Amino acid sequence: MTANAKNLSTLANVLDDATNGQFLQSTGSGGIVFADVAAGASVYDSAELLPLSGNDAGDMAYVNSTNRFYINNGSGWYSISLVNTNPNITSVQDAAAETTPFTLTTDGTATVITITANDPEDVPLTYGYSVTAGSLTNGGGTTATVAQSDNVFTVTPTTTEAYAGTFSLTFTASDGINTATSANSFTLQFISYYDIASVSGYTDRKTFATGVTGQTWGMWMNSDGTKWFVLRSTDIVYRYDLSTAYDISTASQHSTYNLNTGSGGVQTVPTSIFLKPDGTKLYSFSRITNDAIAEHTLSTAFDLSTASYTALSPSTAGQEANGMGLHFKSDGSKVYTTGYGSDKVHQYSLSTSWDISTLSYDNINISVPNDFPASSGPSGVCFANNGTYMYVAEVSTGYARGILRWTLSTPWDISTATPDQHGGSPNGLSALAKDLFITENGEYFITTMADATNRIEQYKFKTAYNVNRPTKASDYTFTNQARYQFQFKPDGTKVWVGDAFSGYIETFDLSTAWDVSTMSAGTISSSLGTARPDAMRVSPDGSRLYVSDGGNFFGQYDITTPWDVSTINVASKTVVSNVIGAGDSFTFSSDGLSLYSAPGGNTQTIYMYNLTTAWDASTASTTANYTYTFPLIATAANVRFRYIRLGQNDTKVWLAVASQAYYAGIHQLSLSTPKDLSTATYDGALEITGQTTNIRPSDMDFSSDGSILYIMNWNSSTQPKLEQYNL
Repeated sequence: MTANAKNLSTLANVLDDATNGQFLQSTGSGGIVFADVAAGASVYDSAELLPLSGNDAGDMAYVNSTNRFYINNGSGWYSISLVNTNPNITSVQDAAAETTPFTLTTDGTATVITITANDPEDVPLTYGYSVTAGSLTNGGGTTATVAQSDNVFTVTPTTTEAYAGTFSLTFTASDGINTATSANSFTLQFISYYDIASVSGYTDRKTFATGVTGQTWGMWMNSDGTKWFVLRSTDIVYRYDLSTAYDISTASQHSTYNLNTGSGGVQTVPTSIFLKPDGTKLYSFSRITNDAIAEHTLSTAFDLSTASYTALSPSTAGQEANGMGLHFKSDGSKVYTTGYGSDKVHQYSLSTSWDISTLSYDNINISVPNDFPASSGPSGVCFANNGTYMYVAEVSTGYARGILRWTLSTPWDISTATPDQHGGSPNGLSALAKDLFITENGEYFITTMADATNRIEQYKFKTAYNVNRPTKASDYTFTNQARYQFQFKPDGTKVWVGDAFSGYIETFDLSTAWDVSTMSAGTISSSLGTARPDAMRVSPDGSRLYVSDGGNFFGQYDITTPWDVSTINVASKTVVSNVIGAGDSFTFSSDGLSLYSAPGGNTQTIYMYNLTTAWDASTASTTANYTYTFPLIATAANVRFRYIRLGQNDTKVWLAVASQAYYAGIHQLSLSTPKDLSTATYDGALEITGQTTNIRPSDMDFSSDGSILYIMNWNSSTQPKLEQYNL
């Protein structure tokens, strides 16, 4: 046996026989012997407490503050090792460099999260996760699945809206003894709170006018979005080619066809059209003559110049005498119509697919007024391409005007439909709208306008096939008409409201924070004198009140006891003459060093002021003014700012631009440079008409977590309401 092998054998025996109080010591000649030492190690709180004298060689010590093990050689202490410590998670990030909270996509695209961690002793780590809030299931289905490969976690969301939810994941990294967890739970959610555009779905608006005479009635677009067909009130169908798929602003005319040509002249005032997906058949529906569906054949697919009349369906007058909308199931075996006469959607079957002469009524219908209360006047009808959603353009003069959506538990069978969404356009969907079309990819909806403008409007959804508005949860009705603006105390337990009629500020208490349904009248301030609080703000600490009125007054008041309205020092008000105040709206940046004023009228101008002292408006100086053109507003002359608000670290701006009920939209801008309105880009609008009668939003606020939106709905003919919407 070699010397080294003998020494290793000896070492094994030594290790096996070693007892507490002994440690191994080299003899200097290749051998290993036991050295007797004191049993165990002494423990000290810091290295400074290690004894400097009276130590024997081999004395051991453990120091809490450094987590290290020391041995004395008779002359001094030597640090031997770092005792096993916790690993550290240094980064939790996805491929798009997004950090928590993560927002899941709504199209099923996975979020891939990589955990970066280290261990001070370089021990290999193992990774894991746990659901620490919420659940991966919701509404009877799976919200998301989580797959793991070492330190990479793939979170795949559902594409079923009903299963959407919020949950938190806590990630772990372990060295086998100690475990590190992420500093916070990481929330993954479908809705980006504070972002109203993600709720409403409107990102752009396009208007198309060809100059061709006649009102626009019906339309249809092929599956790849390159061929678009429009029906005018002159009974002529126009085909347009789109150089950019689905973008109607890129249309150029290709061919035309008169629906009353030849023996096909049996329909007066056809109101809607539909094409077989392969482009070989065209169908038209009339609201006046015969109340029937006409079929036309195209010898060259999609080429209207080759169209000719083929057949007429049995009369539909027994179901609808004033027909408007027409849609076919994707395989041509079902037909759906709607109209003003019955206010219903009717379902028919074709015994031979795409042969309109074989039409028969299924005795199945949906009453639009019953399924969506206060609705009437349905015009266009269309379906998602898989038949799971049905949409109706509802264009009565009542307050429910907009786009209605049903979910069908059995695709294409409207007897299984459940009403679930009410949306529209930021213009409130004009009562002149005659047709509705959802594109094949579910990204856009298009409406026709039966007016002299030849206008066709196209909007892009934020989420495919989703037309939903936020849900109004509750409201509080004020007894005085002149309630325009309000502000929540940061903890959600109080609301300050300006009473412009009586000239004072009134507070309301919330027994449950942020829940408007628990509001009760509280304290009223002394009269503010000649000032009418048409617009008002309170500093976040509750120590100052700011008021603007219609008489070009902008004033600042001290509040002796923060958030106590009875201690507003009316006598010591400061009139800020260099800030334009016309009573409509103003707001501050989060640091109180910038003031923005939107004085109203039809100027559509926002003025920005810098403050040398935070929250002291008397130190304001003019810096810039900005004018905006909003793409989702049809008539710019009707735009009037009702309020302006900043949020999300001064990177979002919200404006109400309503001067008439049907422009009751909240428009959102994003600032690439916080506070700088010159860097604004347009996000879209949240349209809230249809949830209440004749809405005129005069102010808005969010709950502290951004999940609840509050709107002051002012109308001169009714009592104002503070309305609460769940985002």
